[in-house]
Order: sequence, then structure tokens, then C-alpha cells
Amino acid sequence: DERRGVRACGLNLERIWGNGKTKGNRPAVLEHEGLDAAQTRNTLAGMVLLRRFRPDLAAGCEFPWFLPKSIGYVGLFSLKELISSVKTLAAPHAPALQRGLALLEALATRPAGALQTELAAVLKLPQTAVHRIVQALEHLGYVRRHPVARTVHVTQKILLLGQPHSGGRGLIEAALPSMRRILEQTSETTQLCVLADARCVIIEQLPSLHPFKYVVDLGCHAPTHCCAPGKAMLAFLPPKKLEAALDKIQLHAFTRNSIQSKERLLAELEEVRSLGFAVDRAEHFEGIHCLAAPLLNPHGEPFAAITIAGPSSRIPESTFLSWGGFIREHASEAALQFLA
Repeated sequence: DERRGVRACGLNLERIWGNGKTKGNRPAVLEHEGLDAAQTRNTLAGMVLLRRFRPDLAAGCEFPWFLPKSIGYVGLFSLKELISSVKTLAAPHAPALQRGLALLEALATRPAGALQTELAAVLKLPQTAVHRIVQALEHLGYVRRHPVARTVHVTQKILLLGQPHSGGRGLIEAALPSMRRILEQTSETTQLCVLADARCVIIEQLPSLHPFKYVVDLGCHAPTHCCAPGKAMLAFLPPKKLEAALDKIQLHAFTRNSIQSKERLLAELEEVRSLGFAVDRAEHFEGIHCLAAPLLNPHGEPFAAITIAGPSSRIPESTFLSWGGFIREHASEAALQFLA
């Protein structure tokens, strides 16, 4: 039963049993393999139950009363732990994949990168396990290590996973012609953004034609409530999705113009729906104005936004209406190209 449980967990049987030397310290060996002792015990106990009884009885609310004392591990667990372990086993379990994605998520919140020791502490994993994950992701091109500081950073390759695809065409490929026309007309930095977990993520950028320009790193996040592309996408979300997104957004103030109340944000989103484009009046950075329009699917829901950004002296409020309408038209064209 113990060996079957270990196999079901995807662990290396020989490394755990070996020549018998590790038998007295199996929890430590299992922890080294990526499962903590408590999780391993629960899983093994669940395997015993699933093998011994019908799964529908073991997973039910009432635990079978005829529990023979001969079943291994019974003395280690309370009734609650045993029932919990069976329910846990029913869920999909891919430890290596889960740890790799957790590491990428941790790096996504650290623009300056992180040391492997820091990642191990955050993820509560052995440093050897983190080292193996980093090596695998580095080999695939999703992370890189700074040659001197040894910090781990996410690469731009991860952006390829985040952009939608339709009919074999990627979103960036479909949007670039419209973005180039917007750049030619305005001469300002033109960006393509998507909404990811209520955050505005920049996935493509054409730099301004001016010597002094506003540019950012691809993959960086902008606060959704005070950037034009974020508001452009929020405005066209269905009510339930909008409410879920607003619950995740923290209305921090970045400048004196930043939106700091839900009521004001909702009022501005109503204006965005009316105009078809959104405005950032130096709400994220002092002296920087932005205009953005959403790319909508056939149901009128946003899947991306195109925006321009530059100094307020070059994008004064007098240009908002004309340039905003121009961006709206080309964002619609980009959406049609993507969905065609």
C-alpha cells in the first residue's frame, strides 16, 4: 500500500526505499522529493482507503464504520484526517508543474528578480528543488540568471503564452499594422495591452518617433484604475466580471490625479463606454497623458487595448477627442483582423 501510494504521487520509488538506509527517515526523504511529511501521510492514508474500500463510500460524508485495525497507517491519523486525505486525492495533482508555475508567479511580482534562496523561502521549497526548477525554466528560455548578482528574472518569452490567438494568428501580429498607423499619425509611443487577473499588462510596444519618449519594459504591469488601457478594458467587461475585477483592484494614489474611490472610477468607466476610448490625465505618472481604446470580441467584451502615451505637452486635452476617435477606429480594425 505504501509503495502504491508513493507511485501515485509521482515520486521516485528507488530514491525513497533505496537499499533500506532511508527507511527510518522516510518523511525527510519525501520532503526532499517535494512533498512535506503531513501531505505525504495524508496521501498515503488516502491510497490505503481507496484500495480497501469502494471510492464512493470512502469519499462520502460518512466514514465506513467497519474499519479493520489491520490497515496500515490507521493509528497515525484521526478520522477527520483520513476523510480529508481521500478528498484531497480526488483533485488533480502534478507537483512539478505546480511548483514551476508558482515560481513564475513569484517572479512576476518581482521586477528586480529574486535570488534562489529568496524563492525557496517564499515557496517553502528546498533550495535543491528550486535550483532544479530554475535550471529547467532557464533551459526552456522562460527565466534567466543575472551573471553577477545571480538573481533570477522572467524573460519576454513568457509573453508568448499570454497573448490570445485566433485562426492561427497571434494578437500582436494582428494588431501591429493598426499600431503602426497610430504611431505614424501621433508620433507617440504606441502599446498593446491585455488584462490579466485585473492587471493591465503591456505585451508589445512601438517607441515614439520623438527624441524624448515614454517607453516601458514589455511585460510590466500598469495599475488598471489609473491607466488608459486598463480603464478602456474595464469599461466593457460584463457586470459580473467587472465586479470581480474591482474587488481585486486597490485604488492606490500615484499622483494627485489618481482615482481613489470606486464611485469615481465607475463614473469614468461610464464615460469611457460612451466615448469608446479612455483617457489617463497624468494619473499614473506626473506629466504623462495616455489615450486608449479596447479591442472587442463579437460579444462586445474586451480582450486587449491599444494605447498611446507621451508628455502632456504633446498630448494636450485639446487632442483627446480627435486622437481618441482615431485610436478607437484602428483598435476596431485590429480586432477585426485578429478575429477574421
